[in-house]
Amino acid sequence: MSVESNSAPAFISLGDRRLAIHSHGTADGPVVILEKGASGGGSWASVIDRLEDVARVVDYDRAGTGASDPPAGPPTMDRVCEDLHVLIENAGLTKPVVLVVWSLTGLSGLLHAIRYPDDLRGIVFIDPTPFDMYEWPTKGHPMPYPRILVTVQKLLSALGYGRLWGKQAMVTWLMKNCGPRVIRDEAVDYAQSLFDLVKT
Repeated sequence: MSVESNSAPAFISLGDRRLAIHSHGTADGPVVILEKGASGGGSWASVIDRLEDVARVVDYDRAGTGASDPPAGPPTMDRVCEDLHVLIENAGLTKPVVLVVWSLTGLSGLLHAIRYPDDLRGIVFIDPTPFDMYEWPTKGHPMPYPRILVTVQKLLSALGYGRLWGKQAMVTWLMKNCGPRVIRDEAVDYAQSLFDLVKT
């Protein structure tokens, strides 16, 4: 199934489940795929506004986020990478594509380049999670207690600007600074996901 070039959502079958995607811009331009961060939240609206006149811009909800079906199993980098490969094929997107990754999806983007190099024209990394995040910098082996790092990150989040700023202020900032296509409910959900992170 080919996706029409518009902002309405479409659902692409991966066989036993579907992923929701949005397509923007000109159907004749190069394909640029935008990956969201770890929670599946955030907005690429301002980027879409700048690219849609020269490219076909696609953003999608990874399995288990937004309107997409749940993943086939735990959402590992392997599964995220494989899902995107099948999505590119089944959506009829013209390869090679430019993949833009942000934060945690920097890891799946790097893996995608290794596993499916023919899919990609190039990758743009925006503040990516380092691939060696859980390694000791001087010993070169896996960090024995990665949960400690996660706990520290949650603690810093709990003590940091998000809590002091407040969820409503965060939503207001997102609505003002992320472009005209931001949907308020999505901004609220994203802000809530940041607060939920420190509760788990």
